[in-house]
Amino acid sequence: MAHAGIRCYAATEPLRQVSAGPLSLDLGIHIGSAHPPYAPSLVLPFSAMPSPTSVTHVSDTALWVAMYRAMETDRPDALFRDPLARKLAGPRGEEILRAIPKGRQFAWPMIVRPAVMDEVIPRVVREEGADAVLNLAAGLDPRPYRLALPRTLRWVEAVFPDMQDYKDAQLHGEQPR
Repeated sequence: MAHAGIRCYAATEPLRQVSAGPLSLDLGIHIGSAHPPYAPSLVLPFSAMPSPTSVTHVSDTALWVAMYRAMETDRPDALFRDPLARKLAGPRGEEILRAIPKGRQFAWPMIVRPAVMDEVIPRVVREEGADAVLNLAAGLDPRPYRLALPRTLRWVEAVFPDMQDYKDAQLHGEQPR
């Protein structure tokens, strides 16, 4: 099984990123290794993916879903705005969406999900006092960059290391809000 990296955003300090293995974050969360250190990694770098138009790794779905967020952002009556979505999806995300039969017709669940979570997360932080968000299988979720959240909120993402690297490159120069 491939391992995931852990990323922590905090508005008051620089981005911290830790790769696999047992670790303790200052959030008081202990996260065990996703695989033993001797197990081979199944993560493929994007450059090694053979087909530009098919899903070849679970990480490709993050590019695909980012295209759905870009499609919604382009609508005049959009449920949410994600100005980073198209940049994150890139040409590969567009190619994947074009290759999926009826891909545009099945966009609605991938559009409703971020719309709902964009309402739930700030409400729980504001009304229930949550001080951390653990985003499992975060992929290319840019919420720390686009939602107005308290500066004290900790945002932790579990994501494949290659996806972290890709996301970091695409978001170079951007700052979490």
